[in-house]
Amino acid sequence: MAMEVPIILGVEGEAKGIIEDADAGICIEPENTVELKAAVMNLFEHKDLCAHFGASGRRFATEYFDRTVLARRYESILASTLESWSVAERGMKGKKAESDHE
Repeated sequence: MAMEVPIILGVEGEAKGIIEDADAGICIEPENTVELKAAVMNLFEHKDLCAHFGASGRRFATEYFDRTVLARRYESILASTLESWSVAERGMKGKKAESDHE
């Protein structure tokens, strides 16, 4: 997808969902040569569709799979988790101090 090339995909499952979500190509029934031929001919005859699928795939890959973007999301999740732990830890220390005074 990052190469801005339309995809013809002949598998089921998560990969198919990604291609459909990205609007990056044509999904066909696995091992269906008739559908494969039709998909190839469709892209061959419609260069505008090739450009659309290519651009959509590139946009999707950049938005969801770019290493910098993923690193920032991961960093944000870690920071949020550490903040949650810190707040919980402060709460536990306060409860311990209260029970020590009893």
